[in-house]
Amino acid sequence: MRRIAAGLALASVVLLLAGCEDAQQRSARLSLQTYLRALPGDGGYRVGATRCTPSARVAFVNVVATSLFICMAHRSDGICDRYAVRLRRRGPAAVALSRRDVGCVLTLG
Repeated sequence: MRRIAAGLALASVVLLLAGCEDAQQRSARLSLQTYLRALPGDGGYRVGATRCTPSARVAFVNVVATSLFICMAHRSDGICDRYAVRLRRRGPAAVALSRRDVGCVLTLG
């Protein structure tokens, strides 16, 4: 019975960590949101709905230093644009439009 409880607890922690935004991913998302807010009328984007790919991980737990994130910016018309956000050790992140009119789903892999 204890093994089952321990297994369930471990599975819960893994699922929780898989859905959490780490510091690097958060930095990429905030960098894109700052970029979009600087556009006239927020560029027609719903800035709060911006999402980015997660940081690289080893065994679902150990976060690996990640510098490139793919982010989706939701437009007001319901379509998304894909942005590449490259984090830098010093200075602001580099944000570039990668592709317009794409689906709004980010893949994990």
